[in-house]
Amino acid sequence: MFTWFAKKTQNESDKHQYFDEILLHEHSGSQSQYCQGLRYKTDFTIEDIEVGYMNKYYKIHAFVGGDASKPVAFMFHGYAASEAQYFKMYKKLLKAFYVISIDLPGMGQSSKENISLNNRDEAINFLSGTIINAMKQFPGKKTLIGHSFGGYIAALVAQRCPDQIERIYFLSPAGATQYNKQQLQEIQDFSDEVWHKKKLAKILQSWWQSQETLNDFYRRWWSPFLIKQFLRFRINLKGQELHLYQKYLFNYLELPVGSEKSIFMMFFLSKVRLSTDYSIEQIIRQSKELQSIPIMFYYGDTDWMDQIGPQRLAQEFGNIKLRIIKNTDHQLVFFNPDDTVSQIIEDLIV
Repeated sequence: MFTWFAKKTQNESDKHQYFDEILLHEHSGSQSQYCQGLRYKTDFTIEDIEVGYMNKYYKIHAFVGGDASKPVAFMFHGYAASEAQYFKMYKKLLKAFYVISIDLPGMGQSSKENISLNNRDEAINFLSGTIINAMKQFPGKKTLIGHSFGGYIAALVAQRCPDQIERIYFLSPAGATQYNKQQLQEIQDFSDEVWHKKKLAKILQSWWQSQETLNDFYRRWWSPFLIKQFLRFRINLKGQELHLYQKYLFNYLELPVGSEKSIFMMFFLSKVRLSTDYSIEQIIRQSKELQSIPIMFYYGDTDWMDQIGPQRLAQEFGNIKLRIIKNTDHQLVFFNPDDTVSQIIEDLIV
């Protein structure tokens, strides 16, 4: 059982600590760059939500915006990211939802202190437990929207409080397909690959076993260059937008590690990118409640994430739909945010 306390706080004296200010106010016009013309403190705020879990208190950093009378949507970002990854989607989303987009507990600008995670169960319980305690202070059922690692977190949250969930949008989620033990061994075996793929797999598996987070990686003298190139070519950002997001990310990566190592406890590195023996597919199959609410899986038309589990679910359960978003890969929120949000809103009537 989760112990919980919750109150919403926004300490203006601490506002200098918000790296969001880099995106919001660094230069004339940066507010529209960040939130597509939304007005800070009028259309949205940047807040810390204080929650208690297992007799400890944590702050969950959040973008909060829109009309509170609209359906509540909690948004969960991907790994090594923050709520800022959704900045291209907020304006259109606020037309349909009251949005609470969080930095996952122990990540981004959420509290990093008093976090000690030693295994998968501890990681799952901490992340889902703190999020559920934050959700309890917002009335009504919630829509969950999660990208990549955040999609997997959305499934864990929904599993633990299905009566509080209105619908779920999985945006190219990690860990969607269930594999048995033999299959997991096979997709982690790179011995039949060509030599350069074997070499790359060995490097990546060594890194995975070391549990080195992106925050750790950033401290190497040459890593900022690689991150800049990734943002330029794989996140589809240009000009001032690229400059602001890059500066925001570099400030974020200077923060200490909190719960970031949880990904190494939850997933295996494999031929299908990230796999797990406790998948979204299994979670849904084990929950009668989740089989009765609308669930949407979105993937890009050039997506590399494993879609086998969602395809099976969509064929077997009438409440589950799989959508393909054109002109994007795994990074739906950057490469085609407009069509992604339009599909989210269209699927509200499903």
